[in-house]
Amino acid sequence: IDVLGEEGEGEEFPDEEDEDANVQEMQQMRKEVSQGAGNKGGEEVPREVSTSGVAQELSELVVYVQSVRFKSFAQSGAHGKCFEMSSFSESTAERFIRRRGDQKNMVEYGMRQNSRIYPKGARMDSSNYDPQQFWNMGCQMVALNFQTSDLPMQLNFAMFKPNGNCGYILKPRVMRENFGFDPAETHSRALSGTAKHSKIHVEHVEPKIVTVTVISGQNLYKRNVTASVQVEIIGIPYDSQFGLIDKDGQREAKWRTRSSQTGTVNPTWNEKCKFRVVFHELAMLRFAVTDPSVGLLGQNIIPLDSCQMGYRYIPLLTAKNEPIDVCSLFVLLKIEGEVPEDHADFLSALMNPTMSSPAGGGGGGGGGGGAPSADALGLGF
Repeated sequence: IDVLGEEGEGEEFPDEEDEDANVQEMQQMRKEVSQGAGNKGGEEVPREVSTSGVAQELSELVVYVQSVRFKSFAQSGAHGKCFEMSSFSESTAERFIRRRGDQKNMVEYGMRQNSRIYPKGARMDSSNYDPQQFWNMGCQMVALNFQTSDLPMQLNFAMFKPNGNCGYILKPRVMRENFGFDPAETHSRALSGTAKHSKIHVEHVEPKIVTVTVISGQNLYKRNVTASVQVEIIGIPYDSQFGLIDKDGQREAKWRTRSSQTGTVNPTWNEKCKFRVVFHELAMLRFAVTDPSVGLLGQNIIPLDSCQMGYRYIPLLTAKNEPIDVCSLFVLLKIEGEVPEDHADFLSALMNPTMSSPAGGGGGGGGGGGAPSADALGLGF
């Protein structure tokens, strides 16, 4: 079966007959092993053998979700049903990411049907892929190797923290309704240089300006370390690569503080960074405290929409997402909507009504400290 539905490329899924034969073979082997275990004296001991190799709880789910082969986006758009779900290997899903237009097709597919992504068989070491790239396309189920404690598992842990940590979260509105959202569009515009960073945005989503001040750390380690804090935004490709605004106005992916002095358990940095996030609903804010000789001292990833502004303690976790006793970062968070460039002066005048008016714009008492005139504000009274 051609998974991608074009030019003969795709993956072969096993036939249903082969799957049924495998199930029957496993049932027969289980029956023989069970009879052998209970027949130590040479006499045959009758044992009850289940006629089905599927747990009753899983079998009942068939009423709600039916597994179907994926043929093409055009076929699923014309004939797909809401209770049908297709599974894609990691390699197939990554081809969707690389092909122009297929990320948008996958978002639209996710509005109608469920999809599941699973690791490719070549991952013999139980490593994990980056799940964020598939969440960006609206994939509902992204399977990971839970026995491996790595960044993908930390992202998965953070992704489903909201909504009471129940395991279910609501997709953003632009991924549930037909707004034509394409997760690759903003990234492509940035790479091609067809638009300034300040002009790049996602339709129907307000960009956010995130300012993080890393003030200090508490009980970071029991021995001498030179700790530094890395802060980054993880989200759609544009936010992950170009979100950080450095001092020169350039765009980068990550920001890091200077290293603390050796032997400081409670270091102080008091350093600031700023991000421009175009799709905050899928963005996560990651803190990672590292030391060159020790490695990771602690980390925490927080969905951006779950962050609260002000002075906050960020509890640090191990690589396995286990809490570290009395170990935290003290930070100042500020998240605000972006003001368009052509409205910046007007907003500044509203926030500072007693500022000096522009030259020639008039002002009380000799043109010094009076409030700006209506003409200066461009109000057109």
